[in-house]
Amino acid sequence: MLILHTIAAFRAPTSYDILATLLVGHDQPGMTEAGLDRALADLEDRGLLGWDRRGNRYDLHPVVRGVVWSGLDSNARRGNNLQLATYFESVPAVDENSVTSVDDLAVPIELFHTLVRLGRYEAALNLMTDRIADPLTELGAFRQLAELAASVISDPLWLESIDDESDPVEIGALASFLTGVGYCFAGDPGRAVQAYDVALSGIVSLVERDKEGEELLAIFRSLRAFALCQLGNLAEAEREAWQGITALIDDDYAELAIVVLGSILVRRGLIEDGRAWLTDYRGFFEPDYFSFLRVLEFGWLALDEHNYSAVEDSSA
Repeated sequence: MLILHTIAAFRAPTSYDILATLLVGHDQPGMTEAGLDRALADLEDRGLLGWDRRGNRYDLHPVVRGVVWSGLDSNARRGNNLQLATYFESVPAVDENSVTSVDDLAVPIELFHTLVRLGRYEAALNLMTDRIADPLTELGAFRQLAELAASVISDPLWLESIDDESDPVEIGALASFLTGVGYCFAGDPGRAVQAYDVALSGIVSLVERDKEGEELLAIFRSLRAFALCQLGNLAEAEREAWQGITALIDDDYAELAIVVLGSILVRRGLIEDGRAWLTDYRGFFEPDYFSFLRVLEFGWLALDEHNYSAVEDSSA
């Protein structure tokens, strides 16, 4: 059962090399590589284990995984997770420039899930910002980004685990930001709004109590406005956008507020007003994080005007 327990701790198919590292040698003195091979073959023959011959990876059916994992007591689960965390933390980080698919992020993503199961939420979020979020964004894997971050904030008591020296509002805002942006650009603005609302409740309390966090509040208002715009709730979206832009117009995040307001006005049919905001010089900063939104809006405008050459220029 040790092999099944180990594989059940993974969220994705597990390579033979990883299993051999975890199960063969001094940590498991009774297990040899030949014994591991025989055990894996036996489990596959019994239909308990799937083997991807080409990738030499092993996985469990979701039902089998659930039964195996639920059969472990809390101490055994924690021991499994600690072993996995120790292993994954020892694996050298992948060069972000070499990432061409989500599979290339298997190690940091598995480590992320392991840290979440151990209740080390702040460490999981730090790992995401350092090694996972940017590559997933570059790949356009926004739903994966959202679901990873959402796995943190789904625990209502997760903020209680944050180190006393850290700012729980800032950490909470980060988790909600990653969840919201991921869902928003994955085409699920309803869940994005829910994630932003989680952050806003804490930020509003911070502003009311300590008169701090006004910039963070305005950023989330702009993000929430864009998600509301996607939902078609244009009246509320515009109200949120104006609140955001009032606070951010002379800020480094003016670009976000300007693009969001311009997008909303375009969707309201106020084409010239929207175009004016989208071309406002205050919305052009380096690095231009939200430039793709501006390009997208100009593309839609050109399409509405049947200016197909401009559409091609926007997508180039």
